[in-house]
Amino acid sequence: MNDDKQSETLPRPPTDGTDPPLAQAATVACAYLEATRQSRKNQSFEVLAALALSTQTRARAGLSTDFNAVNLKASVAPHAAKEPSSWLSPLWTRLTEIEPQLQEGLIDTARNLGLGFTPRLSKLPGSPSVYSIEAVPLPPSTSLDPVAPTPKGGVHYVPETVAAPAAWLSSALRKGVVRWTVGLRWTILGAILMVTFVALGLLWLTFSLGLKVTRPLSLGDVMGLVGVVGAIAALIPVYRFLDHLFKLRIVMAPGFLTSISQDNVTLEFRRSAPGDTIGELAFVRYTSTCPLCGGGILIDSGRAAFPDRLVGRCVRSAREHVFSFDHVSRVGRPLIQ
Repeated sequence: MNDDKQSETLPRPPTDGTDPPLAQAATVACAYLEATRQSRKNQSFEVLAALALSTQTRARAGLSTDFNAVNLKASVAPHAAKEPSSWLSPLWTRLTEIEPQLQEGLIDTARNLGLGFTPRLSKLPGSPSVYSIEAVPLPPSTSLDPVAPTPKGGVHYVPETVAAPAAWLSSALRKGVVRWTVGLRWTILGAILMVTFVALGLLWLTFSLGLKVTRPLSLGDVMGLVGVVGAIAALIPVYRFLDHLFKLRIVMAPGFLTSISQDNVTLEFRRSAPGDTIGELAFVRYTSTCPLCGGGILIDSGRAAFPDRLVGRCVRSAREHVFSFDHVSRVGRPLIQ
């Protein structure tokens, strides 16, 4: 492993399924990092990119794929002042924390490449500790939706499950996915009904007092009326949001439910497995690479140009490089010719 390789585009190795399982798993990691453009996001992902690339090469050659902190530091940050173990420890901890959020994208990448294994991080304690990638067979449940070919001039979107900052509400939200259970349904319905009844109660109270009190209109009266109207007006987008979520199955996630560091996140209502009758809510960030300029593509509202649609917009040319977005097939076609 060397530092120069980290500034290059990750290679696209053969994907005919003839590689050994470990090489296939590393190939999936390389392709995923390339598609999501995360290999240069921060040093944690740089460590993963270096580990995957070296594992891919050495697994094909039949060599050992175990690495230590010295190896990984020399590849990613050879001039860092910290001692290798101290430098790597927080980066590896961060990787293991977000690993569950990467699984959906890794599985999707493996299916798209026609490979049968995904990577899993492994660390064996010792002196020094050993860091490696394990090959995990693709789970059978990934056959939920067929793999759609990327259309000519189009794009393939790679998903990344995102943990919502409201994770304190539910431990499931730390993985960005929560089951749509009866309890959750009643909780949401109860919150909406409570706000509705409060707004209606305030409205009734305002008019009731107005009929009983004969005096000039005061500033308090005006502010009270404004508050009532505001409460009622706030319910309209809530109803519209929930209507779109459960009819269209996907919407842009509200800003207060997404982290500042995670933009362009969608909220999906989806089934988690064949025959699933309950479903789940998932916070997912889709990304792709623009075939026109090589820029990153993120999902955004279609606005007036594409009403009632979510579209993929290139970060380098958001007005001209626009693609359709199908969250089921995860492909998009050019919308502007």
